[in-house]
Amino acid sequence: MKLIPCLFLVAATAASAQPAPTEFPPDAVPISAGSLRERLADKVYRVQLADGGGWRIDYRSNGYYFVNTNAGYSDTGKWTVQDGKLCSEPRKTAGACNEVREIGDSVIYLKRVNGDIIQLKPQ
Repeated sequence: MKLIPCLFLVAATAASAQPAPTEFPPDAVPISAGSLRERLADKVYRVQLADGGGWRIDYRSNGYYFVNTNAGYSDTGKWTVQDGKLCSEPRKTAGACNEVREIGDSVIYLKRVNGDIIQLKPQ
């Protein structure tokens, strides 16, 4: 009998989960390298994933970053910018350059390697 409530809870949670968007919002525009560097350097951002996971990313002005997830993963590495892209070279996983766009001066969107669009929210 204890199994039925658990299964219901899992099914209800799975049904309420929204898939991550795979397209940038229509009004999001590419960010220049200079603007992106200025917006990230010496700031901490939070990311909420569609599956409920979350990240905390600390971008330092010396070109290094630190990331921690609520799943217990952490890493550090180098970050650089290009017009419309944020590049990272983590120590534990493969590096990548991800497309980024902005809406106004407060919202940054990043396209992950898997195609999901995530929002970087300043802490």
